[in-house]
Amino acid sequence: MSNEEFLKLKAKDPLTALKLIIESKKPSSFPSPGYPKEFNPYYFESAHEGLLQQLRENILNVDLFHVLQEDSNIGLDLTVLVKTLGNSQESATNVSRLTFLVEFAPLLEQKTQLLYNNQQLSQRMMECHNLRLHHLEGYDSATYEALSLDKQVKESDEVVRSKALKAIEHHVVAVKLGQGLVCLTHEKEFMEMKLEICESIYERLKANL
Repeated sequence: MSNEEFLKLKAKDPLTALKLIIESKKPSSFPSPGYPKEFNPYYFESAHEGLLQQLRENILNVDLFHVLQEDSNIGLDLTVLVKTLGNSQESATNVSRLTFLVEFAPLLEQKTQLLYNNQQLSQRMMECHNLRLHHLEGYDSATYEALSLDKQVKESDEVVRSKALKAIEHHVVAVKLGQGLVCLTHEKEFMEMKLEICESIYERLKANL
């Protein structure tokens, strides 16, 4: 890879470029045969701080958790990168940076997982809500039919009883779904509380960096 190629990679995908820097910390780690003469391994060292600043801006100077909420897959990429940075020799010489990376890595994993779980929980709540509405509508419809048929002498008691039982079945299911929805709501509130705690820890880590 030439310096020009690396510059293009840095502009297009800075995270991958940073990983390449970390994986190739020493010039001796590059096999000399087969590399172009214009390749300069020392360029990686000079570019390291610039890419670190770029990464710092992506993590510290944005509403990171809002970004993660929009696309949780970003959290997976950042987790790998942060862990790699935490194990790098460059970070070992910077105590505050290393402390941030070591504490931030599990926090980022937890936040990413919580956001995913929260999305799944929201979907379950929506499905439960819609199903409950379906059974409430079924209860209203069956109740109306039962009361209407009961006024008609030509309909047998058995038919009326069947409609009434159907209404009761809908009502029982709707009540159970309502109870389940209450439990899911409490679970979501607790999960959102944990998300808020993650954000407060994140702000503390940033302040100490």
